[in-house]
Amino acid sequence: MSLKSSTEIKEIKDVQLVDDFLTQLQEMYIYLKCSQKQYYDPTKFCLAIKDPQNNPINVYVQEDAHEFLNTVFGKIEDYVKKQEKLADL
Repeated sequence: MSLKSSTEIKEIKDVQLVDDFLTQLQEMYIYLKCSQKQYYDPTKFCLAIKDPQNNPINVYVQEDAHEFLNTVFGKIEDYVKKQEKLADL
């Protein structure tokens, strides 16, 4: 899938993609790798990261980098564990 078609799909299904943390993480890395621009608007990525109460994180509250990375890596770990369980079925 080309980056252009990914953008077109994102516009059509914007609400579904915002809640998908891994999709937003992947989109951010693809954009940073493939884009000619030297910046990325992380709004959708930030909306996809949820706090323990399943609310988007508050970007106006300063958070320790270690705490943030623990949140990100924890979400990735949960996803991998879920995929392993699905593969075992």
